[in-house]
Amino acid sequence: DDDDDDNDGDDEDEEAEEEEELSSTELVTNSFRKFLEEESPDGAAMVEHVRANQQKLIMPLSACAYIMVQVLFDENIIKGGQLAKHMQALEILVASDANKFMARHLIGAFEEFFCKHHPSIIKVFPLVLKTLYDEDVLEEEVILDWAAAGVTHQFSPTSVSAPEINALRASCDTFITWLKEADEEEDDE
Repeated sequence: DDDDDDNDGDDEDEEAEEEEELSSTELVTNSFRKFLEEESPDGAAMVEHVRANQQKLIMPLSACAYIMVQVLFDENIIKGGQLAKHMQALEILVASDANKFMARHLIGAFEEFFCKHHPSIIKVFPLVLKTLYDEDVLEEEVILDWAAAGVTHQFSPTSVSAPEINALRASCDTFITWLKEADEEEDDE
């Protein structure tokens, strides 16, 4: 009887260790990478795949933005045409949430992307933000709210420090000023 109890415990321990080895985020990230390698999915299929896995593993909805940004982009986000190539997927992802929370989480995912994974190309962040605006992925209101919010980890990743977020926001000052002026001109009309 003692042997049976030990074996049951060992099996449970092994399963727990396997689960600890890969977090839910890593599981979905790996699944998404494999999906992209095996298929040539359009933007809708990409979002559907990530959302289905996010729901299956009971992860926060915001994880979808972080996983897609991490998998779809690297240091060639601009010069390699990656942003343009995956614009449809980002547009569908943001549109999948009527409350505009996904749009804010997408910005948070890019905050983490630039501050933690690709700090050497942080100077292109304002261009990424402007491109997402120009392509109607991010609305003016969402960007201005982000710029005005200060550091809030409601949408910004906890992995990025307040000074890093402030520096990233400061790098967008010219674009934010341009957006505000365009907004004021519309209000005047």
